[in-house]
Amino acid sequence: MKKATFIALLLWAGCSSLVNAQNNPWLKADSIVNQIKAPEFKNQDFDISKYGAKQGAQYLNANTQAIAKAIDVCNKKGGGRVVIPTGEWYTGPITLKSNVNLHLSDGAVLKFSNNP
Repeated sequence: MKKATFIALLLWAGCSSLVNAQNNPWLKADSIVNQIKAPEFKNQDFDISKYGAKQGAQYLNANTQAIAKAIDVCNKKGGGRVVIPTGEWYTGPITLKSNVNLHLSDGAVLKFSNNP
C-alpha cells in the first residue's frame, strides 16, 4: 500500500469516528436526563370508592366506570391524584387525562380484564 493511500485511510477513519460520535444518542443522554422534570400535581385526591367502585370481580364494569369518572372529575378540576385504595380492584381499560396522577395505595392491586 502506498504511503499516501495509507494516510488517506487514516484520515477517513478518524473523520468517520468523529461524525459517528456527534450522532451517537448515548453521548446526549446526560443532557436529556438533566432536562427531565418530575411532574407536579395539585394537592387533591379523588378516591375511586367515592365514585362507586367496589372490591370484587362482579364489579368490573362498575369499577371501570367509577375510575373513568374519577379521572374525568380530577382532570376537570385541574388535576390531582386518583386514588386506588388498599384491596383488589377489578377494571377494564383505563384512559388517563392530563394532570391526573393514578395513585395506588399500599396494598392496592388493579386487576385488568383480559376480555377486549
